[in-house]
Amino acid sequence: LGIPVPYIERCPPKLQVENLNYWLQQLKSSTELFCRFEDNSLRAIFTRRYQPMDHHTILEHLDIADNTRCLFSLDSEMMQLSIPDPINRFSVTQGDELEPGITLINSEVGLRAFSVSAYYLRIICTNGLIATELISQKFRHISTKGLVDFSTTLKSVSQQAVLSADRFKWAADQEVEDPMALINNLGKHHQ
Repeated sequence: LGIPVPYIERCPPKLQVENLNYWLQQLKSSTELFCRFEDNSLRAIFTRRYQPMDHHTILEHLDIADNTRCLFSLDSEMMQLSIPDPINRFSVTQGDELEPGITLINSEVGLRAFSVSAYYLRIICTNGLIATELISQKFRHISTKGLVDFSTTLKSVSQQAVLSADRFKWAADQEVEDPMALINNLGKHHQ
């Protein structure tokens, strides 16, 4: 409908209804809408430009061994699946190892594009880092392109994740003169 989500979320409920009704009325009567339901609840409304990419369809495209350890999160808005690759584990410094892998993120309600990103599991504390900016492929829900060459996308992102081990080692060797200033700058930069 062209209404920015952050704007509509800030509106009081009465104004949200007014905005949504106004923009729905502006659509041509011939405009078809795609609606997502869960039981009797409406989850999302899309124009026909939206191409559904359901969580279960994405999961069906995966070929994972039965004993593979994965991190999985699913709620009404988002699915996230992280698959570490223990075979390509590497050390950043002595006693600090990372397992590269991939993370799949999808939203069936339009909050996010389907993405395949590099993922790193830090063994010492089991924190997961998702490298969404450097090693990632995103597919907006206006086509099913993300699933057409899915195995090639997975292979490419996975290989890039393994190859970036040298960047982690380089970063670990860098001296930081004023750690608190750096933390403050990063906080401001990333809000």
